[in-house]
Amino acid sequence: MILNVQKKLAAESDFLTLSIEEWQDEISNTLTLLTNTYTVRTGDVKAAKHLLNAAAHAYPYREWRVRDSSGKLLVMTGKQLFGNLQPEEIRSRPYFQKALKGQPVFEVVRSNMLRTGCLTAAAPYYPIKSNPTKNIKPTPSGVVSFCLRLSDVGADSGINRLEATIHPTEEDNSKREFFNPSQNDYTGHAFFLVDSSGHLVFPASKGLDYVSMQTGREVNQGPWAPLVMLADGKHKGFNQITVRGHELFALVREIPDRKWTSVIVIDKNTAFRGLYTSLRNLVLLQVFTLIFITWATFRVCKNLAKPLHLAGRALRQIRRGVFTLNLPPGPANEMGELLDDINETGKHLKELISKETESALVAQQIQTARRIHQDFLIKKLPTSEHYDLSVFTAPALEVGADWYDALEIQGTTFVVIADVCDKGVGSALYMSVFRSLLRYSLQRFSLETNNKPSDLLTAVAMLVNDYMAENHGQSAMFATVFIGAYEDQTQTMTYLTAGHERPFLLRPNHLEQLEVTGPAIGIFKGSSFKTNTLKLQPGDLLFAYTDGLPDARNGKGDGWGLEPLKKLLLNADRSTLTAQTMTETVVEQIALHVGGTEAFDDLTLLALHIQPTP
Repeated sequence: MILNVQKKLAAESDFLTLSIEEWQDEISNTLTLLTNTYTVRTGDVKAAKHLLNAAAHAYPYREWRVRDSSGKLLVMTGKQLFGNLQPEEIRSRPYFQKALKGQPVFEVVRSNMLRTGCLTAAAPYYPIKSNPTKNIKPTPSGVVSFCLRLSDVGADSGINRLEATIHPTEEDNSKREFFNPSQNDYTGHAFFLVDSSGHLVFPASKGLDYVSMQTGREVNQGPWAPLVMLADGKHKGFNQITVRGHELFALVREIPDRKWTSVIVIDKNTAFRGLYTSLRNLVLLQVFTLIFITWATFRVCKNLAKPLHLAGRALRQIRRGVFTLNLPPGPANEMGELLDDINETGKHLKELISKETESALVAQQIQTARRIHQDFLIKKLPTSEHYDLSVFTAPALEVGADWYDALEIQGTTFVVIADVCDKGVGSALYMSVFRSLLRYSLQRFSLETNNKPSDLLTAVAMLVNDYMAENHGQSAMFATVFIGAYEDQTQTMTYLTAGHERPFLLRPNHLEQLEVTGPAIGIFKGSSFKTNTLKLQPGDLLFAYTDGLPDARNGKGDGWGLEPLKKLLLNADRSTLTAQTMTETVVEQIALHVGGTEAFDDLTLLALHIQPTP
């Protein structure tokens, strides 16, 4: 269960930290643009006022300032947060001195008298005839800066919206469970930034701004100290700590090229809350998941309205407690499999409800999910005189989230290997929708159009990505996938690698590793994907895998990595090499490395071997 928490925190940290990095890049680019405008560098106050008003319109939460090198205010937008300060007071401030020296400024500036503060970013501007990129830097004419109230950081950075996506059941920030050690409240979660001086910023919570007003010394002497210590550079990654008797999980990440560290923390009870669902919720989860699968299939396969109507009627019967469905046999395609699965699900639900204990019911449901997952994995691989193909898969838990596929359509053989983030029942359900949509799209586009393999793979990836991001994006789940299209006639392979582990290609005299050509599927709607094409020679071997291969760990926690795989491929006996012998050799060596240790992640392998010339 802790591994699930670790992966969940890592995914949330990826989204939040990436958002902060992009936000800071935008701030840096905006300041660079303003400080290099002719209007600012020539001191044209009237024109600069129009320029800052435009910036304030684009970024309504920021209060912009242009001051000369003496600290005198030339142009401003918004209100004076700290009152009318004299030029000498401004010039003496550390952030202003740093900016005049050309150092990047992105820090909390506070007023103890007014008990308020803001996040300040600043950059110098130079005379119009100077060139600050030369070895001898000219004297700055002044500083362009903005003040962002601490309470508006979440809105300006977009973290509020991202938090709402990650935690969709929590309607707004005021209702979300942000824990607060200052009030001895360690229930819920928190996301905050720590600078090198120990100052805190809470982009997703307005209620903790008063903590940001404290000095680094005050923070280190207060109740937040154990959490701030995680940002000391010694606790990168996943941490499990106990503070005042409360068990906490934390994910710590340094923001590259910046003096900030992001920390996301959650208490044990909140992290495990989703794992303690009742029997009723488990049954409803399966029913509603089937509804989503049916609806997703309906959107893509409108010509299959009749089977979908039967499926919808069966689901309504299930909601009323009627589990003997007796649906007629469906067509010999994906919809037929869906109707058969609904029939089987109804039978298994009837058996589950008759069980006397919740534990027996949960076990039976997991077994059903495992069987359905196994049904999605093809049993008979395509065969050809030009190549041989081999696959292997082993889930870490009862139900796996990896997937492979292979199908031959009009002389083109498609091979697929995919991995859904996390593992278990939830990931397997996500995989079932992803798999059905991807397989149907490959079949449909191959039969209904004359697209080249490169255009076909790009269209399929964009369609599946946009659908999953739009309809399932709030689940914070995604999938990585490798799709290859091998054409016998031309002996070419066109491939697309969407955020997946890079496959290896064994040539007669060397080993290559294919490129990643796009992001993972289902994260951002509108993502673009490209393809690469390469020539496969007789004797070449393509070897693809999921991250369960490098992450296969022994009792000491050491992963197998990629170096042993490279050695096995390079040292393979070419005279007896086949796709099956290579997958069997890799599986055998991983088993020797792991020993009796419980599997850390799902493992799936796929090998395509081009038959050598007789």
